[in-house]
Amino acid sequence: MEKPAEAFVEPHLLMVAASSPTGLRSQLRLVRASGCPKGVYFFGDEVLRVVLMAAGPLLRQAIEDLAALPPEAHEHAVADQVLLHCHHAVGQKPSRTPEEQEFIVIMQNTWERARAEEAARSVLTVLRVRGLEVPDAARKRILAEKDRERLEMWHERAILASSIVDVLDEPS
Repeated sequence: MEKPAEAFVEPHLLMVAASSPTGLRSQLRLVRASGCPKGVYFFGDEVLRVVLMAAGPLLRQAIEDLAALPPEAHEHAVADQVLLHCHHAVGQKPSRTPEEQEFIVIMQNTWERARAEEAARSVLTVLRVRGLEVPDAARKRILAEKDRERLEMWHERAILASSIVDVLDEPS
C-alpha cells in the first residue's frame, strides 16, 4: 500500500532571545515579512521564515504576537510546545523570580483566552452544520464571550436548538 504524501510545511525557525535581537537581524539580513505580525522575518529570499520571540521585558509582546496569529498558523505548533514546556518547568520551581511569575500569569491568560476562542468557534460550527442562521450581532456576541461555562452551555443548546434565540436567550 502506498504511503500518502505528507503536506508541505513551510520551513521555519523559532528564536527566543533575551531582548530584541537587532544585531542578529542585521547580521543574518532578516527582512520583516510583510502581511505577518511583528517578529516574523524572512531569511534568504523567503526560503526560511524566522519567528523571533524576545524574553525579559519584551516577552509579553512576543506572546501577544504569537496569540494574534491565526489558530492554524504553523508557529503555534512550534512555539506553543516550547512555551508549554517552559511554563511547566517554571511552575515546578519552589521559588520564582518576579519575571518567572509574570510569565506564568501571561501564559495562563493566553491559554484561557485561546480555550474560550476555541469554544466559541465550536458553538458557531454546530450552528453552521445544523443550518441555523447566525446574525452578525449574535456571531459577535458568541466570539466575544470569554466565560467557558456559558460557551459550553451554548454549545449544548446549539445541538438541539431550532434557532439562535434558543441558544443565546436566558430562560425566564
